[in-house]
Amino acid sequence: SGSGKSTIARSIAGLVPPSAGQITFQGGDINQPVEMRSPAMRRELQLVLQNPDQSLNPRHRVREIISRPLKFFFKLSGIECIPRVEKLLSEIRLDASYADRYADELSGGERQRIAIARALAAEPKLLLCDEVLSALDVSVQADIVDLLSVLQKEREIAYLFISHDLAIVRSLAHRVGVLYQGQLVEQGRVEEVYSPPYHPYTHMLLSAVPEIGRKTKLLHVSSVDGTPDTKRHSLACSFADRCPWKIGRICEEEVPEWKTVSSTHSLRCHLPITELIERDTFSLSIQSK
Repeated sequence: SGSGKSTIARSIAGLVPPSAGQITFQGGDINQPVEMRSPAMRRELQLVLQNPDQSLNPRHRVREIISRPLKFFFKLSGIECIPRVEKLLSEIRLDASYADRYADELSGGERQRIAIARALAAEPKLLLCDEVLSALDVSVQADIVDLLSVLQKEREIAYLFISHDLAIVRSLAHRVGVLYQGQLVEQGRVEEVYSPPYHPYTHMLLSAVPEIGRKTKLLHVSSVDGTPDTKRHSLACSFADRCPWKIGRICEEEVPEWKTVSSTHSLRCHLPITELIERDTFSLSIQSK
């Protein structure tokens, strides 16, 4: 929490101006507020928010909610929207009768499906999914993940999927980026990030996931009370205060450089890659005894 995941999504959507850096999409610069973007660019990037209770107008019927992008981007009339709305409802696995319901007549999972359908109505190329499962029950989450997987294949759409749930990320993602206090600390293909060598923070996150059959205590990770010293962290490793593998003052005084594990996998740590592999192997042996 507080690492900047949602801020990144909102910056890509043009809702929050970035303080530094560059945002590109399909080779073009989109580092500009949404009101300055072309209609085509606004259509191609759509955002699905965490809480559908707040993102859907309770005074509008589902038909009106889903029709809004169709009218705005494609200039369709109300009558022309009807078959498109029914098709979108079918895609998100809801009956056409839902078009006449109000948002507050739906369950949490149904509301999130409507929010997804509204975003898909614009026919985007990139869907920004900001913690879209966190307000839902576990059983409903599984259905939404399955729906997103099917939609991705059918529509050939890309997702920027933001989540705390590592199991869900693993089941849905192709590439993973791990953020800590506003800094990207590891990135790579999903099978690489979920296998040694890990950044120490990635290792901590994966160790915290419950596993059937694991009987031993996990490695201790220290915690820090109070507000992080972001000014000092900008000059050093952001994870230094909590790192179980901290090697000395270098972690507190120097920003670690990116280390290349493979052509698609890299991480930021002062420890050599060979030592990270050894530490991961040692940790796994402790947990298995």
